[in-house]
Amino acid sequence: MGAFFIMPIAFMILFVYVAIETGTDNYVNYLMPSILLIAIASGISYTAYSLFLKGHI
Repeated sequence: MGAFFIMPIAFMILFVYVAIETGTDNYVNYLMPSILLIAIASGISYTAYSLFLKGHI
């Protein structure tokens, strides 16, 4: 459960720091939607797996 919350935040911090070091703002604008999609997909998969284990599906 910890990786579910930490992974998108770690990606954002890591890649935004790399983008700031390279000086390209377009890189951040391109990367943010993909990080948000990863966060949404991991949240959906975690919820589905949790419901499956509890027998609600």
